[in-house]
Parts: sequence; structure tokens; C-alpha cells
Amino acid sequence: MSKSGTYDWISKVRPTSAWFILLAVVLYNAVVVESSIRLFSFQGQTICFLSIGILIWIVGWCRSRSIKSSTQRFSTILLVVLCVLSALCLFALEQVSNIPNQVLKYLPWFLVMGLLWSSIGNLRCRDFGLLPSKILPALYWTLSIWIIAQLCVVIVHGVSFSVVGTWHDEPSKPIEYFFFAQLFGNSLIEELMFRAFLIVQLLLLFQRWKGWAKRKSLIIAVIVATFIFAVGHVFGDYNSGKPLLNVALDNIPRFFLGVIFAGIFLLSNNILIAVGIHALCNLQMKYSSPFYDGESSLVFMITSILPVAILTIMAVKRRRIVLASKNLTSE
Repeated sequence: MSKSGTYDWISKVRPTSAWFILLAVVLYNAVVVESSIRLFSFQGQTICFLSIGILIWIVGWCRSRSIKSSTQRFSTILLVVLCVLSALCLFALEQVSNIPNQVLKYLPWFLVMGLLWSSIGNLRCRDFGLLPSKILPALYWTLSIWIIAQLCVVIVHGVSFSVVGTWHDEPSKPIEYFFFAQLFGNSLIEELMFRAFLIVQLLLLFQRWKGWAKRKSLIIAVIVATFIFAVGHVFGDYNSGKPLLNVALDNIPRFFLGVIFAGIFLLSNNILIAVGIHALCNLQMKYSSPFYDGESSLVFMITSILPVAILTIMAVKRRRIVLASKNLTSE
């Protein structure tokens, strides 16, 4: 979809105040810091998530009585799911032992952020671009880009279609990582936070506060949101033992990668495509290619840059068609 379509959707998004944007950023990064240094045990994390979720719901319920929030019912469902999950984690560990660790790591985090966005922020799923109509295009783009990237590996390295490495020895690991740790985990929550929420809300905020034009507001919003996205990885990198200089240098390409994901989101007007491409990039970094067990930076570049190139070409063509139709109408 063209950028004008994205602007049209953004104009219908419910705006939030500056203090709420700051609160969401602080809560998100607090979870990132805690998961890096592990202040609490698994049970302690569960209690912490549950306590925060209940507090958020209470504040949202009190606010909904005065502003008549329409999202409180949805936040109540999220709270019930969080309570059930927390009860299982605290009192029925044997029952949850078969659940992948990535699910237990990301699901409470996702539920708490969802509670914050819906209960206090009064945001709906469509304010993040989460619509059923977006699912099939996202699946098509993600699968197509992955297949093209693997074909490029075979062409460049001249390897056969025999599966190698972890993909051959333990194929469940990369598949589980892609779905539970990325597609429904890290990639999903990062794209919702930094692209669907932060870029859009900052754009609307800059237009209200500064009176900036849409283009200028969008550019500044992308830069600020992507900077926060990169900075959010600094603590985890430093805590892993990397020298501070290496941490800073590692986050330079991460910043540009964040800009690429923002471009995919804005050019396609589909946050789920950005989630899928993000998940593919992280999968590529961790498990390489199924057909080439070696340096695979080429595949990473193809996976991240190719969607932007294709979407840009499509956007330019649509723009030309719109301009041509306008010229014909004016004549």
C-alpha cells in the first residue's frame, strides 16, 4: 500500500498524551533491563508481572469511569489470561513444563504491555494495524522473501539443496525459535512497541505540539523511535560482557536495521509484514541458512533490504498512477 494509505490509517489512530508514551517506553525498557540482569527468579518475575498487570487494570478501570473507555472489556480479558498463566506458573509448574520457554518469557510481557495500551492508553487493536486482512499478505511476504533468500544462497555458493547444520540435526530448534521466540515473541513485541506504537504516536504528538507537516513529523518520529529501539539493546549487550566501544559500534547497524523495519511498516501499511521480516532476520543471525552452514550475511542483507526495495518500487508506481489520474481529471 502507498504511503498515502499509511497516512490515512494513522489519521484514524487514537492519539495518546506525552506522559503515556513516556510511561510505555519506561515500562518496556524496565522489563528489558530486568530480563538482562535477572533480578528475580522465575516465580518472582511471575509475581511482578501479575502485580503490574493488576495495578494497570485498576488504574484503567478508574479512568474508564470518567472517560467511558471502550477498551476496558478487552483489557479485562488480557488480565484474566495473565492471572491464569501466573497461577499455572506459580502453583502448577509440572503442567507448564512442556510449554516452550520462549512462550513463558514473552507472553506475560506481551500481556502487560497490552494491558497498558488498552486499559490506560485506550488503544484498540486497529490502532496498531492488527487486522485480520493483514495476515495473508504478511504470510505471503515473509514466505516469499525467505524462499528468495535461500535460492540466492544456493546460487551464490553453488551448494545443493541438502539440509545442513542445526536445520539437519535438530530442525525443531530453529522452527521453535522462529515461531515462539520471534514471530510471536521478540519480533512481535518490538515491532508493536517501536513501529506501530512509538512512530505513530510520536508523529501525532509532533503534529499536535509543533504543528509540523506530516512528512517532517514522520521523519523525526522514525529517528527518535529507532534511536530508542537501538538504545534499548545497549544494556543487554553490555551486560553480556562486551566492551562499551563494541556495544556502541554494534548498535549503529541496529539503528539502520530499525529504519529498514520502519520503512517496511510504513511502505506496506502492514505491521505484520515488518514482524515477519524482523523474525526472519533474527532467525538468520542465529541459525544461518538451512542449505549453507557458514557465513550468511548475504542472506541477511537480502532478507532486510529486498522488501524495502520492492515496496519502494511499488509505492513509486502507485504514486505515478495517482498523479497521472489527477492530471487527467484536471484536464
